Amino acid sequence: MGCGKSKHDVAAGNTITRKKSDVGCNKSNYKDLEPTVNASILEEQKENQIPSQESSKEDANVEAVEAVAVVQDANVEAVAVVQDANIEAVASEQDANVEAVAVVQDANVEAVASEQDANVEAVASEQDANVEAVAVEAKMWRLKKKVLSRSRNQES
Repeated sequence: MGCGKSKHDVAAGNTITRKKSDVGCNKSNYKDLEPTVNASILEEQKENQIPSQESSKEDANVEAVEAVAVVQDANVEAVAVVQDANIEAVASEQDANVEAVAVVQDANVEAVASEQDANVEAVASEQDANVEAVAVEAKMWRLKKKVLSRSRNQES
């Protein structure tokens, strides 16, 4: 036994690790007061800490799962934002394409109408020329008929 330690404390392993007054003690026993850890106390402390560590692990696991859920929520939100942006871009592109197609169709309608007008004019001119030619030919036949009829009348 050292200075400041009872028989009961030494037998039970409950040694005190703080510095005691060295009044009435030898200097040679002073080194007995150096901090020591009894093996049974250490074992008891370990047993007491295990449930605490397990609950800490469970808490850490719960926190990790919650963190994963937060990351997943953030990922879902990010994907939704990207999808919205893609939908908006596609809709904008489609609008531009529809507008471009409408412009081309309008130009084609104008070109076709112009071509049809030119064809109608050409047909009308051709018909007018044909009518003129028929009229001229009809006049010539009438004149020939008159000439023939006069020459027959003179011969008779």
